[in-house]
Amino acid sequence: MSQMVMSLRVSELQVLLGYAGRNKHGRKHELLTKALHLLKAGCSPAVQMKIKELYRRRFPTKLVSPTELALPGVHPTAASLPPGLTQLGFDGHRAPPSPLLPISLLGPKHELGLPRLPTNLHPVHPDVKLQRLPFYDVLDELIKPTSLGEFLRF
Repeated sequence: MSQMVMSLRVSELQVLLGYAGRNKHGRKHELLTKALHLLKAGCSPAVQMKIKELYRRRFPTKLVSPTELALPGVHPTAASLPPGLTQLGFDGHRAPPSPLLPISLLGPKHELGLPRLPTNLHPVHPDVKLQRLPFYDVLDELIKPTSLGEFLRF
């Protein structure tokens, strides 16, 4: 049970301590100390159930079947989350709902069915030249200069 408490995040520790009627303010190590002290002092079965609930919410126990791994576009951990929760990436930001594999990893069989994007989205016109100015150096061109279309002239 103490390992479960030690694996909780700050927000989950705050929920647990608030549920137990304890002070939920402080740094993570302080909250962890309070939660472990609560556990050692003998907490009620309701608090123990709350610990298990928070742990299960943090680490879902759904097993991933081989068929789910084979389905493209299905993310197994996202499917195992309860409704209303979003999956977070390693940096704490919301992860995309279905990961896209690079075309090179899909193999030649799958490449034929994918629509190809044009490699050059903007037409390159030789009439557009960038003027060199003394206050900056051009290291490289990321996008070739293009003319504005007739409907975009100002």
